[in-house]
Amino acid sequence: MSTNYERRYIDCRFGQIHMREVTPQRVSGIPPLFCFHMSPYSSVIYEKFIREIGSDRIALALDTPGFGNSDPPPEPPLIQDYAFAMGDVIDELGLETIDLIGFHTGSKVALELARQRPETVRKIIFISIAYWTKEEILKRETTVRRPELTSDGSHLVNAWNGSMKWSMKE
Repeated sequence: MSTNYERRYIDCRFGQIHMREVTPQRVSGIPPLFCFHMSPYSSVIYEKFIREIGSDRIALALDTPGFGNSDPPPEPPLIQDYAFAMGDVIDELGLETIDLIGFHTGSKVALELARQRPETVRKIIFISIAYWTKEEILKRETTVRRPELTSDGSHLVNAWNGSMKWSMKE
């Protein structure tokens, strides 16, 4: 079945949200699927997925405000703020029922959106969820530090290689 892929912007309380959207030629009765990425990445991680899953339903991958090509909020947001912004997208598109997928921090946004709009969210799929115990948070605070700067710039190569590992590009 043929689909239409497009990138576009939707207005929200923080400006505009960038999204990737796949619409099949014939839409079934399955609700649209919203895909939320982990931070600090973008909707590009879902590009191939939405092209596949969008064969019989609308599939959208949205850049969280301040990430990808979405406008940033004026102040550091909370997960609730991200969910409110995604709710603005639902309203702009005039959707009554949706399904959600969340990846890591995107799972937190999905869960909060479902809490804010239980009548709208039908199903949620969590790829993974960002959750740590207090002990794990303390350990991360002592082990995750700013890298030591090196005169040969190798710290930049290490940072780049780490980013490429999580970029999900082939």
